[in-house]
Parts: sequence; structure tokens; C-alpha cells
Amino acid sequence: MKRFSTSFIVGLLIGLLLLASAAFAGNPVKLFVNGQEIQPDVPPQIIDGRVMVPARFVAEPLGARVEWFGATSTVYITTPQEAFTPVEAPQITGPDNFVKVIQGALKLGQEKDLLAYAWIASNLKEIKFETNPAPGFETSGAYINKETKTCYVVSDHFNDVISESSISEASLLYLGVLAHETSHICLKEAGFEYVLNEDDEEVVCNLAGLRVMEKAGGTNSDKPVWFFKELIKKDLKL
Repeated sequence: MKRFSTSFIVGLLIGLLLLASAAFAGNPVKLFVNGQEIQPDVPPQIIDGRVMVPARFVAEPLGARVEWFGATSTVYITTPQEAFTPVEAPQITGPDNFVKVIQGALKLGQEKDLLAYAWIASNLKEIKFETNPAPGFETSGAYINKETKTCYVVSDHFNDVISESSISEASLLYLGVLAHETSHICLKEAGFEYVLNEDDEEVVCNLAGLRVMEKAGGTNSDKPVWFFKELIKKDLKL
């Protein structure tokens, strides 16, 4: 996948050449991008004969977007002209209206919070419409199989949501649900399920869902945001 435009690479090389010239003139190292001096909060350094420059402070003045994806310890640098999809979307299995809502949720994440989308998509393998939920999950909105990384959306809950919400509201809600279930996977892989009780884990996962919805444009006037806040209050016994 192409990540740098030609103009970006030329600009970057010019900036680095100017920086290298300054490096031999003595410390501190000065950073110039397109002729303008940049003063990053972490200054450039010479380490083992190489000039180390904070990527964000070189890339952003040249019009690029710099994002840190912690799930894979990756820095993505893209220009506005380039399409950017760090990972493929999970497989979506279910009826057409279900696929439409889940696709809407993932698209909302891509447009409003690319890192949240990449985090969700890199952890979930499949999002499945479940008409026969596993024992104990019959009244749940969704649940996760942490081993197969399959998110099951309970059909009865989905049908209730669709009957009471617009497509955009449903997509916002299920963006939060996907973030919630993704958090369960991450907590397990990080070992937190051994130190958090069930209520603690639900609070953390619901907070993750809430924050992702808010970054995607959700406000207190939106039913999905209100719903997640009520869940958090319940879990915290407020």
C-alpha cells in the first residue's frame, strides 16, 4: 500500500538534508522543514552517527497525517490524497439490515476515529448475527468469543434496537458495542482478567465503548451515549 506521495517524500528529503547540514555545525541540532525552523518538544538528536527526528514534526508541516496504532506498535503516516486502511474489516455474517448497520458502524469509525477502527478491526475476526445465543447470553446485547475473536450480536437485541432507532443511531450504538467487545479481548491478552472482577471489567469495556462513540461524534443527546452512561452508572453502583 502506498503511504507517501511524491511531494511528501521530496519535502521530507529536503528537510532531512537541511537537518543533516545543521547537525555538523554543532549542537543543538536545528530542524528546518521547507525552509521554516521547527522546534519540537523532543529535539532532534544525533545517536550513533544518525540524526533522529520526531516524525510528527516533520510530517505534519508537509500536510501528512501521523497516527500511532498501539495495538501493533505502528506509526502510520499518510497524505490527504491517499486512501488509508491499516487493516481489513472483520467478516460480517447476518441478514442485510444487520450487515448495513455494522458496516455503518465500522465506516463511522474510519471517518471519525481511524485508530479506533484499526484497533477494532485488527482484533475482531467476525461479527455475527446470532439467533441462538450461548447459554447465559440470551438477554445480552452482544458477547465475545475471546479465542476465535468472534463478536456475536444477539438477534433479539438487534431487532429491538432497529425497531426503536434510526440506522445512524444503531450504527453509533454498535460502534460502541464493538469497542466494548474488543476491550474484553485486549484485557484478556494483557492479563487484566486475573485482577479485575466482572463488574470492573464491564466498567472498563463500557468506558471504552463510550469514548469511541464520543470521538465519533456522539453527544449526551444521543440515545446510544445515554445508554452506555447508564450502564456505567449501574456497574459502578452509582
